[in-house]
Amino acid sequence: RFVMCCCGCCLWCVEKCMKFINNQAYIQAALTGDSFCDSAKRAFWLIMRNIGEVGMMKVRMFNCALEVYLQS
Repeated sequence: RFVMCCCGCCLWCVEKCMKFINNQAYIQAALTGDSFCDSAKRAFWLIMRNIGEVGMMKVRMFNCALEVYLQS
């Protein structure tokens, strides 16, 4: 049961990462006019080069959303 829970958690994380990269790939494709696969590769490496900034941005967005939620 523990192993299944860990596998489910890992798959959830992979799914979230893939959705994030997919979204960024669509943005890259819209900006550059390249194919989706080229844009996905470009988006992946852009995220990897700036992983610290991406992580901090996600934390800030979460904190801001939490603050707005707690105020309402």
